[in-house]
Amino acid sequence: MEICTSFVGSISEIIFTRLFDASGRQIGYLLKYNDNVETLQKQAQKLKATRHSMQLRIDAAARKREIILPDVQSWISEVDNVSAEAEEFLEDERNVNKMCFKGWCIDVRSRYRFSKAAKRKITVITQLQEGGTFQAISQPALPPSSIIVPTVGFSGIFESRESIKNEIMEALKDDKVSIIGICGMGGVGKTTLVKQVGKQAEEEKLYDSVVFVVVSQTPNIMEIQKVIAHKLGLESLLDCPESERASSLWQRIKEEKRILIILDDVWGRIKLEEIGIPFGKDHRGCKIMLTSRSKDVCDEMDCNKISIVGTLSKQESWELFKEVVGMDVENSVMSPIAREVVAECDGLPIAIVTMARALKSKNEHVWIDAARQLKMSTPTDIPGMKGSVISSLELSIKYLESDDAKSLFFFCSVFPEDFEIPIEVLVTYGVALRWFKNVETMKDVKHRVHAIEKIARKRLIGMNYV
Repeated sequence: MEICTSFVGSISEIIFTRLFDASGRQIGYLLKYNDNVETLQKQAQKLKATRHSMQLRIDAAARKREIILPDVQSWISEVDNVSAEAEEFLEDERNVNKMCFKGWCIDVRSRYRFSKAAKRKITVITQLQEGGTFQAISQPALPPSSIIVPTVGFSGIFESRESIKNEIMEALKDDKVSIIGICGMGGVGKTTLVKQVGKQAEEEKLYDSVVFVVVSQTPNIMEIQKVIAHKLGLESLLDCPESERASSLWQRIKEEKRILIILDDVWGRIKLEEIGIPFGKDHRGCKIMLTSRSKDVCDEMDCNKISIVGTLSKQESWELFKEVVGMDVENSVMSPIAREVVAECDGLPIAIVTMARALKSKNEHVWIDAARQLKMSTPTDIPGMKGSVISSLELSIKYLESDDAKSLFFFCSVFPEDFEIPIEVLVTYGVALRWFKNVETMKDVKHRVHAIEKIARKRLIGMNYV
């Protein structure tokens, strides 16, 4: 009996204690009603100020094109939700108090409910304030794609290129293939084709990174390394001693699970290890795609897959010319002459595009003369380049509207391939060599150079098809 009495006594004590604690808390919520609501107002305002400061930092990072970290984005979203709830709660509380002033006094239950809810929201806001102290809110974004595909002539890919493109795409998905070679004579469209393939590989997310690098006839190893490093965010490579750059780049590329490196315009064998490009057994996830005018170069580079790009068919050549020239040439009196010009271009996209741009908006006499000159032209043969390409380029230069435009065009040719020539350099040499007539000030010269540069650029756009 004593045991039973003791047990009942213990239960009663526990129940009484809990009831007392619960009652104490309820009374506390009632007594601290005003304090809790006022504290919530202050904390909500403080959180709003912190949110504004964070937004300023986010805006600054966005202007630098940096990526906002996921935990920061999550914090912002949570703060916005909690702030909205707090604002709605405080509005409800104010409305209830207004009713009290009109004679409807707030009852004990409502005071208790508002006070308890305010206390709970204060705790949540305090936790958000403490969690909003980020050391970093963003990270640098990877540089945008370096692949720009010419739209002219490729509104729909040519049928003769479709099978080649499909072959290359399959090779890109084959883990047994490390190096893919695309070869063909100059002006046949290798660069445009690999750019389109690279862009598609990016869009289909076959690779985490796709890098496009122009190698050219005289490779600059340091420039090649710089382009790849920039794409991968390895800016520190420039601070490395020359002897360590290849190994640093090698390690960085190995961190990429899947990476495609496009080496455009390769003229001879280049040692990938000297650049710092791991492939094959060293890195199965690194795929190399290169273009060259010579199949021998592809063989020397140990390409596992080689695709040969030929010339366009007659119909494809005609369709490309019509698209670039920008007029209904097929139904005009110029159609026979236009077909002669296209025939002389021998199916080479660069020749077709160059001639179409040169003849665009010209009169019938210019077209007839162009066709005659193309037929009679006997250009010097250049390895890997058909005579029709050279003829079309020469004729395009002849059709530059002025002597100063020609002078500027030829001056640009003395610079290395793919070199970005500052306008200021062209202005300085233009004044010194007296290219320009009827210009009085440096400002006038600068405007003239800009105008000529646009004309020359139109002539050179066709080079995208090499």
